[in-house]
Amino acid sequence: MADYRRLKDRRRGRAGRGTVATVGDRTVAGLIDRYVEGRRLEAAHGEIALDTYREAKFKLAEFAQFCEAEGVVQLADVTEEVLEECRLAQLAHKTTPGRKPSHIS
Repeated sequence: MADYRRLKDRRRGRAGRGTVATVGDRTVAGLIDRYVEGRRLEAAHGEIALDTYREAKFKLAEFAQFCEAEGVVQLADVTEEVLEECRLAQLAHKTTPGRKPSHIS
């Protein structure tokens, strides 16, 4: 429960005891990790559906893999062009004949 309260405080711009929350890790992977952890805690506390959490985690994992493969590490490097290329890559992957979606074993 304490982790959940700290997360809520960070989202409101409070790190507790009057300090301002800062985000030290400005990488794509760091942001995705923080976002997914927040959704996990929300799902654990019943604020969002578990399926919503799982879908966000899966889609963001795909985006993280794309960024890593393309050498996009810093948040500042995520442009509209990168997002469009990722979307097109996902569409191409989904429409490849005889290929199962990556989340199905």
